[in-house]
Amino acid sequence: MKRNVQAHQGLKNRFLRFKNFPIFSLCFMFLMVLLLSPAKVNGENDAKNISSSFDGENRDIIDSTVFICQGEEFNNVVWSFPGTYSGWFVQNVEDTVFYNLTVYPSYVMNLEESICEGTSYNFFGQVLTQSGVYTHTLSTVNGCDSLFVLNLVVNEAANPHIFGIPNGLNETCGGELSPRCWTEEEQFNYQWTVVGGEIVAPFENNQPVDDSTWIIVRWDEEVNPNASISINYENSNGCAALTPTTYYFSVQMPIHETAPIIYDTICEGDNYVENGFYLYGLEPGVYDTTIQILLPVTPEMPCGGDTTKTLHLLVISEPDVVIIPNDTAIYAQQTVTLCVDDLGLADSLETTYIWSWVNGGDTGTCITVAPMQNTTYSVRAINSIGCWDISLSATVEVLTYFDNPDNLQITTVDCHPVLTWDAPDFPYGFGLHLGYVIYRDGEKIAQVLNTVLTFTDDRRDAGTYRYCVTALYTYPYNPSQVESEAVCFDYVSPIPEFFNPPLDVYAYPSYDCNVVVVWDVPENTCWGEVVAYNIYRNRGDVFEAQWLNLPASKLVFEDTDIHVKGQNYTYCVQAVYDNFYGVSNIDDACYTTNINCGLAVNLYPNPADDQISVVANNMDFIQVYDVVGRYITTIQVPRDYCHEITFFTSKWESGTYLFKIHFIDDVMPEEVRRATIIHW
Repeated sequence: MKRNVQAHQGLKNRFLRFKNFPIFSLCFMFLMVLLLSPAKVNGENDAKNISSSFDGENRDIIDSTVFICQGEEFNNVVWSFPGTYSGWFVQNVEDTVFYNLTVYPSYVMNLEESICEGTSYNFFGQVLTQSGVYTHTLSTVNGCDSLFVLNLVVNEAANPHIFGIPNGLNETCGGELSPRCWTEEEQFNYQWTVVGGEIVAPFENNQPVDDSTWIIVRWDEEVNPNASISINYENSNGCAALTPTTYYFSVQMPIHETAPIIYDTICEGDNYVENGFYLYGLEPGVYDTTIQILLPVTPEMPCGGDTTKTLHLLVISEPDVVIIPNDTAIYAQQTVTLCVDDLGLADSLETTYIWSWVNGGDTGTCITVAPMQNTTYSVRAINSIGCWDISLSATVEVLTYFDNPDNLQITTVDCHPVLTWDAPDFPYGFGLHLGYVIYRDGEKIAQVLNTVLTFTDDRRDAGTYRYCVTALYTYPYNPSQVESEAVCFDYVSPIPEFFNPPLDVYAYPSYDCNVVVVWDVPENTCWGEVVAYNIYRNRGDVFEAQWLNLPASKLVFEDTDIHVKGQNYTYCVQAVYDNFYGVSNIDDACYTTNINCGLAVNLYPNPADDQISVVANNMDFIQVYDVVGRYITTIQVPRDYCHEITFFTSKWESGTYLFKIHFIDDVMPEEVRRATIIHW
């Protein structure tokens, strides 16, 4: 039987603190169990042996000393607590047993231990490497079992990471610095290890620091394909990595070479450039020098390198030429020859001359050209090894001359100025002759084709005008048009002394005693158009009538302001012209008529049915009587209708009626007219 003994628990816990020394703890605990356990006499405790210790017959009381382990049964009782006990019990009908019972303790020892991944724990000879609960039983000197229970925890090892450089094989160069690399923070006991280089940062107390969270490494200046950076640290459980995390580097070194002599040739003014080596502004001659040329970084040479070369350089002079003639001027369609002259300075190398200009080019010592406009010709000389002279140029100016028309004349035909001229002679002109441009007083008024040598101006106003004519041209390579110099002529249009009057003036009274005046337009004149007419009555009263350009040749004016009838009136018509408001003579277009229309009294229709009108000039009022003299009606004639009034007779009886007409201001005596009314 086994039971955990609480009295010894505190002692056990104290020993468990030595978890880093598990073998010592177990041995010490086992010793304590042996020392603290009371002795068990002979190991015998059964009733038979006890009963046999008494002699004699009829022994009613038997003494018995019994030893058991904690948790075992005695006298049908399980004894759970260690100690010494005494008492009685009836063994049978004859005997009574007095016992002395000693209960020895049994122990249960609980152990809590932890180790790091990759290490082991020795538990009573067992080598443990995995987490779990393990047990082991020992016997005390009294023969009671003691149980050891171990709860073992295996903590995970650290797993360091390196950041800032890629994992795998990294290529670098000797003497260079690695990238800044770092690992996780808030760990413990950092330890960096570098192979093939040294830590240069961080740096404290004049010493590089290898237990920081980051480092920078300078690689040794030698080839090392197995250089590396490693990191290890302990995590929060105090466990380091099973193996450090390592990133590998292949350290290379630049390559240094020596090359044979280089023979090269350049032209004067060129620069010598060779992989980072430069020579500028070299004069013609021979140059020997040693140069170091950097080798580029390639997959085969990750650190590059350099090559030492000996240069033998020949600098060839450029051809030296000029253009003859340098600048010149010609007329269109003429030719000019341009040549180059080396001035005796060209070297023995063969030289080629290349000419160029707009839309053209040629080679040779000389060229002959006939430009149609100002043109610049450039030439470059190149020798047999490709050395160029600077570009030289010469400009040929084309003198443009556009001949003007000749012999400009102006005559007057049908009141209009007519210009005529002769075509130009084109002594040096070129291009296409388009026509002529005509100007009056500096203002362009017309443009005619080149086949036309005359122009008629519609203007007919008096005055002095300056007419000019230019010839219009266009020429190749230029879309614009060009005019020649102008030939001019001053033309005088005299002020007229006479303006044609209207024709066939005629005046007559109308049926309402107004006067109607009619006339025809004047004959054609050189002095402008008629814009209006002035109509005079008796050479005093004037009426201005704006002339309308109607298709009919007759013009009409009606005088509605006649107050005195029965006398003669003279009407004159005057034409007004547009040039400077000249007018015709009043007396040249007159007509006299007699206004006697007041004596003409008329009734119509007669006979009438439902209405009848009375026509007369200057009527004042009319009285109506029947045939026997009975008064019928009186009508006052409004002044606006003094020449005609209408009676509505539908209610009058059929018969004969007398109309007595009275005139305004008694200019005429009353008149009586007869009319018949018949209702059909």
